[in-house]
Amino acid sequence: MRVTSNFLGTPKDHFLMFLKSAASHDEIFGPVPPRARRPSWNPQDISLLDVKIAVVGVQRVGKTSIVRQFCENKFSTETDETMEDWYQKRMMVKDELTTREVAVSMDIVDTSGDVMCVLMSESVLKNCDGFLLVYNVANTHSFILAESFFKNIRNQLQTTKTPAVLVANMCDLEQEKQKVDEKAGRDLASKMNFPYCRVSGKSRDGIDEAFSTLIREILKARRAPMVMRAPVFVDEIQE
Repeated sequence: MRVTSNFLGTPKDHFLMFLKSAASHDEIFGPVPPRARRPSWNPQDISLLDVKIAVVGVQRVGKTSIVRQFCENKFSTETDETMEDWYQKRMMVKDELTTREVAVSMDIVDTSGDVMCVLMSESVLKNCDGFLLVYNVANTHSFILAESFFKNIRNQLQTTKTPAVLVANMCDLEQEKQKVDEKAGRDLASKMNFPYCRVSGKSRDGIDEAFSTLIREILKARRAPMVMRAPVFVDEIQE
């Protein structure tokens, strides 16, 4: 860009006049190379996430089947009572806030169906970021106890806000074998303020979505209390 002047003045005067007549930073100094531009900083943007998840519920609801299908892609026919088994899984989950994919590394604990055994593992519970609360649609007893089971966990953690998803398992069963209908499950989830998912530990239906839903709940919980300051760049520091 060329600037002409009909008045006498100092170089500084000419430079200020040039700045006023210029349309943009790029017109004055030329375009900034893409890599030299500062990346936009968004305190809400999370691209990597490490979480610990506990799968909880009373006995015989299929917790182990859900976890092994999710982590190993196979159906577990084991009937031995689980005490505390750990699994690992990595997956991509779409962040609803940024619409970007988040890489998630999960440590998953398959817990005992005995509430006293679960509560004795206080250190495990306190280190967990979220919970899948599972009941069996063919077992009314497991559904009735689900709410009180999780209340005991919350009391142990001394909190009323815990990321969790209510999971109805064995939804592949014939309708006449399902003793807890979907409406009852959704009503309980609404009462507990949890998302609700229907899954099958046998066919794997809905399992990925249940874990993805929990990850999104964990993301919301981590952002809720977050107060962050933008980073200070070196060239912004004035002495």
